[in-house]
Amino acid sequence: METTINLLNNKIKISTELNGKLNGLKKSNWGADKSQHHTINVTHDNHTIAFDFWASKAQPYVRTAQDLLDAFQCLLSDAGYGRNIYEDFCNDLGYDIYDDEGNINSNSKNIHSQCSKLYKKFNLLNFECDVHDMYNELCDKYNIL
Repeated sequence: METTINLLNNKIKISTELNGKLNGLKKSNWGADKSQHHTINVTHDNHTIAFDFWASKAQPYVRTAQDLLDAFQCLLSDAGYGRNIYEDFCNDLGYDIYDDEGNINSNSKNIHSQCSKLYKKFNLLNFECDVHDMYNELCDKYNIL
């Protein structure tokens, strides 16, 4: 399954294997089933990144172009927050900066770290625009809420 879109003068190909060929590679640590896992590939100017995406239990498969756009929206959203420093990330999203003992909250820090990794991956695609601008364009152009 693949789709090609144009956002802010960037031609972007988004793809995944259909019918679960790449599903089940990973189990989440929050209870999502392995059948919900997909590896989504994003290509721009001969640069490709891959990221993990877990679909919902109600619709565990990525089968349509809209499903791919929804997965790409998740990448852009997480990457956008990943560019923030840890404290701003926590304040923006309501995560605890510190645990009850006054130490850095390891759960919040891990989530921030994963988002930061996605932001670094996003930058490997060499877009000439900001991640938030691309997110807004995607949502506006494809009526994604």
